[in-house]
Amino acid sequence: MIKEIGESLMKVPEKNNINQYEVYAEITGGTPQINTALILNCIKYFNERVQFIYKPENETTIKSLNIGKYIIKNYEHKALQRLAENYDFDAINKNENYPQIIRKLAECACYRMDFDFYNYKQCISDTNQSYSELSSYENIGILQEDADNLFPKSPEAVFNEIYWNAVIMWKRNECANFIGRVWRIKEAVMQYALIDIIECSWNKITTDFKNKFIEWARNDKDFIYHLRNNSNEYGLKDKVTKEHIIPSSPFLNASVDFLAQRGSANSKSKINFEGLSDTIKKLNEFSNMRNNSIIAHGFEPISKQQIEKNNNEDILNILQGLIKSIGIQISDNNPYDIFSEIIKNINEKYLEQI
Repeated sequence: MIKEIGESLMKVPEKNNINQYEVYAEITGGTPQINTALILNCIKYFNERVQFIYKPENETTIKSLNIGKYIIKNYEHKALQRLAENYDFDAINKNENYPQIIRKLAECACYRMDFDFYNYKQCISDTNQSYSELSSYENIGILQEDADNLFPKSPEAVFNEIYWNAVIMWKRNECANFIGRVWRIKEAVMQYALIDIIECSWNKITTDFKNKFIEWARNDKDFIYHLRNNSNEYGLKDKVTKEHIIPSSPFLNASVDFLAQRGSANSKSKINFEGLSDTIKKLNEFSNMRNNSIIAHGFEPISKQQIEKNNNEDILNILQGLIKSIGIQISDNNPYDIFSEIIKNINEKYLEQI
């Protein structure tokens, strides 16, 4: 019967204000089993539109129970906890049933996860100003501070950002996105390691690095000799000439190995190229898998099991070692854990108010 009532209501034309109806279910009489079935079915078909009423014995006043609201909110609370633990901030942001403060925090996290730092900075600032209760969370200051530090593009901020983003992709089993992050970290690490060698500043890496690298590499006869003797190792099947040299991944990789072999004779940089070269080699199988995958040059599928199988060491440990090899430390503060914990904490408080 309840199903039929629900279906009938849904057929009412929109012009008759379908979204404004309420359902009252009286649960004074009947057995506990019948009342339980009535409550659950009413919630199933009418959600928060249903109100349960009953008349206590020896009283003339009808009372209302928030059973439906409590059950629904408790379900939404648990669903939100799972989404936050899985860093699914997009799903949280789009759910209109969640408190606005939670949705705004999730929106901030989405901007940051998409590397949209302009909107992230504006969003986290507006959210902090709009919801004074956030000031009670000590780590909220870290999220605001990060927003300010990302724009100068300091090496510490950049590498920490890419690393923690990669960690989230890994935890969410988004392997294609994870591979992209790993590849970007690897190339950025090699670029950073070379800036002193080729006399290029970090702040001008997007504008000057290419020409500076080409000028250094094409004029170092020993490096060209190294390339020609080890061309197969770097996937350079054709005969290497000066004109071939560009700052692509194979040549960056070769330059790191070359400088590692040169050793202490290299006095322009404080980077331990021997250690860096050894760490990069740990990603050789990973690189082969990436190159053969559908997101690079082949059509092979990608899975977390494949990545783990192709790396003897934990892939996140390798990433940390890669970044640390150029003298940059990974922060203990995973920004997405901070978002997740604050959202879960606020979620608990809202449940207590029901």
